[in-house]
Amino acid sequence: MTRAVRVRSGSSGREPFVFRVKSPEGLPGRHAENMAAAINPGEKLHYLIYSPMWNGDKTPFGLEAIPASHAVAVTDRRFVLSIDSHVELQPPTLEEVPFERLGGVELGSALLLGWLVFRILEEDTVATKALLFRATGSRHFEAAVRAYRSLSAGIGRESPSTPAITWAEARARAPHSFSEIGPLLLEEEQPQSCEFSPPVWRQTRAPRKGWISLAPASFFLLTTHGLFSVVEESGPCPDVMGYGLNVDLFQYPAIQWVELADPTDSSSPCATLRVVLACESSSWHMDFPVAGGRSAEMRRFASLANELVSRGEYNAVRRS
Repeated sequence: MTRAVRVRSGSSGREPFVFRVKSPEGLPGRHAENMAAAINPGEKLHYLIYSPMWNGDKTPFGLEAIPASHAVAVTDRRFVLSIDSHVELQPPTLEEVPFERLGGVELGSALLLGWLVFRILEEDTVATKALLFRATGSRHFEAAVRAYRSLSAGIGRESPSTPAITWAEARARAPHSFSEIGPLLLEEEQPQSCEFSPPVWRQTRAPRKGWISLAPASFFLLTTHGLFSVVEESGPCPDVMGYGLNVDLFQYPAIQWVELADPTDSSSPCATLRVVLACESSSWHMDFPVAGGRSAEMRRFASLANELVSRGEYNAVRRS
């Protein structure tokens, strides 16, 4: 039997800010009925957000998304998305992202633009679902990601035998990047290792003099619960900063292994940190270019990541 829902006043999708509601009935416009129909009886809502449309469809990191307003719910085992493009005769749509098929989550911002990205492992492919929002509402998306991390199974069961670093040490390595990770951390989470890779540039002389970014500044953090990467947007030249920061986070149950790949060209100043993800028959990877001069440190970082992935009860929830 379908539950009757009292719908709030109609919505143009242009509300001035992102906000949290306690139940689907508090969502504007067509999202209320759409989300109410999606939540199963007995399914607990841990976090529910409304996000109005963003006037744009791209981010500085090459991500694209169709302009729409969104309702984003975190339940016991999945994200639920209600999507309304506010185009006449086009009803809102529903999508779900089960935690067990979620390879990674990205959260980033550049000035007033924010974005949330899901990397969903499907058979023989990876689906990318991105939504754009006003960065003034970032705290709500950070809280939703924290809720997902705390609900994900099989995390934080054991600490490695190697000594852990302190949060103060991790913060000191890259204060600007660490500020993006802090709001995503869980209360019981502890740091295990971190590395900073400086930006790598190459100067060009033809057809005109300029600079090419070969690897952005990147900060990598291992904790008792997962792996983080923070990539800084490169500016037009070494002396000019970009505005964007992009955080990738991976829960240990989604990771199959981590490795450092040396450059195929011996003259290249960059290596590649590869994070391989797996879910049932699906496998996928994300590559992060790093400065070749940090290869020894990054290789140790990858080795510790693999130790964490393979320890104890992590194997009990591995999806490979």
